[in-house]
Amino acid sequence: MILTFLAPSTRHPVGGNTLIYEFATAMAERGHDVHLYHHEIFGGDAITSVDEIGWYEFRANITHHVAGIEGFDPREVVSGDIYFGYTPLIEDNPRYGLPVCFVQGHQMYPEAQERQTYLNPCPKICVASWLVRVGLEYGVPPAQLVHIPNGLKQACLDTTRAIEGRRPRVLFCYNSHLSKGAPLGLEVLTRLHDRRPDLDIVAFGGLAPDTDFPDWLTFHHDPDQTTLIDGLYNTSTVFLWTSRIEGFGLPALEAMAGGAALVTTDNGGSEDYAFHGETALVADYPDADALLDNVERLLDDERLRHRLAAAGRRLAAGFTWEASADRLEAFVHEYREDPQRYGRPA
Repeated sequence: MILTFLAPSTRHPVGGNTLIYEFATAMAERGHDVHLYHHEIFGGDAITSVDEIGWYEFRANITHHVAGIEGFDPREVVSGDIYFGYTPLIEDNPRYGLPVCFVQGHQMYPEAQERQTYLNPCPKICVASWLVRVGLEYGVPPAQLVHIPNGLKQACLDTTRAIEGRRPRVLFCYNSHLSKGAPLGLEVLTRLHDRRPDLDIVAFGGLAPDTDFPDWLTFHHDPDQTTLIDGLYNTSTVFLWTSRIEGFGLPALEAMAGGAALVTTDNGGSEDYAFHGETALVADYPDADALLDNVERLLDDERLRHRLAAAGRRLAAGFTWEASADRLEAFVHEYREDPQRYGRPA
């Protein structure tokens, strides 16, 4: 099939782009003719060449179209079978192919815009089960809501450092976006340091922080894959995740794969992998007291930490891009063969 993907331009790691790139790569590796359109929507981050996306390695034969700051004319998009996006132009231009929308989050954009995405007359691929529920609440027909979760990089799954015997270390993913709960996380870490001044506390983030960190917090700016996986995830005992809301939350699952016990807020996306008392310790947002108590429980109770970390690692091993790509390929074949099943004209 000829498959057309749209992705925002970005020189920095973005979880939503990772999904698009991984699916585009997997479909190309399976022999499909894949076209990937890079367009500017974030402002100030337009690329002029695919080489500027240094944080992701495109492993397959993909035809890239770089629009730059001016954007691209939808009327110039190649003719295809499936179009991963939606524009009203599709209704009068069947050459685009059958439209599909990716739903990777909620409450991140204006409500009217998000509602319209759900109500577009096409299937929606939801990366988490809670996003399916949101679609049902909007009145989307169940057949149009397809759950295909994110996967993990193989490098995350290949690591084998023992969970037992690790030196106490708390790891935190810092992101200044309002939805990520950075002030809450820093409050918890500050109180933790006050109680345990010798504790190793580390943070990382794809972008430079917009605040000064205290000397006791070691920050890794945009770490490479080896540093992130081997040097951070696989050497930490606890991973703290304080988002208000997450579409899915890849870093939390990556940390689980690395053997860190997860302490997280109940942020939506975490529902698919953070089961309180089984694979993680979960607290309501923004309950700093509960988050702090959960971190300290794991630091004080080695048996509990080992049990949760081992269960989390086993669960994370089931989230592979290969499995998710298999589900995507099965879906696009079914969609092309029977569009009416998903609310599109034959």
